[in-house]
Amino acid sequence: MIRTAAAPRFSHCAIVRFQDCDPAGVVFFARVFEFFHDAYAAFLADAGLPLPRLLAEKAFMTPIVHAEADYQTPLRCGDEIRTTLSSLQLGHSSMTLRYRLEKLRGQPTTQAKATAYEGASTNPVSATATDAAADAATDAAADAATDAAADAATDAATDATTAILSATGMTVHVFVDGTSFTKIPIPPEAHAAFQKYLGP
Repeated sequence: MIRTAAAPRFSHCAIVRFQDCDPAGVVFFARVFEFFHDAYAAFLADAGLPLPRLLAEKAFMTPIVHAEADYQTPLRCGDEIRTTLSSLQLGHSSMTLRYRLEKLRGQPTTQAKATAYEGASTNPVSATATDAAADAATDAAADAATDAAADAATDAATDATTAILSATGMTVHVFVDGTSFTKIPIPPEAHAAFQKYLGP
């Protein structure tokens, strides 16, 4: 069964280093795949599957069988960048991740950081409640929903003005046994770890 998360679920920020650039002064094209992989490693760690542990335990590994990138605008030394996991698709024994690499405008934070997206859900409040407490709860829920929608709109508008798309890409990973390197179904541990990114 294939499950897909089509909304941004995880992002990782970093600063473009001097050694990431070529003699022309822009990021060497192959470095973009390193930015993708840095975000992938941070994503695994956030999911509770840090690469050092996976490599040490050898229960399973996730080698790349396909990778691609499309380039939009150049990056230069000192640029603050954000790599967002924009889509996660789980198959029987593979997973496909899509990335958005963006240059952030404004003052750099000078520190790399990773943030996980936390989806919000709202529960309807009964409109038939007549007591004051229920009315207050309904008002609070409505206010919270309105605030969340406003915050989402503000964030989207802010992103549009503070981030410049530099590249998009995709990596396809196959799950294999850590010892024999033979293909295996996605382990239950990995399925469970990825649920918060797939959403309900």
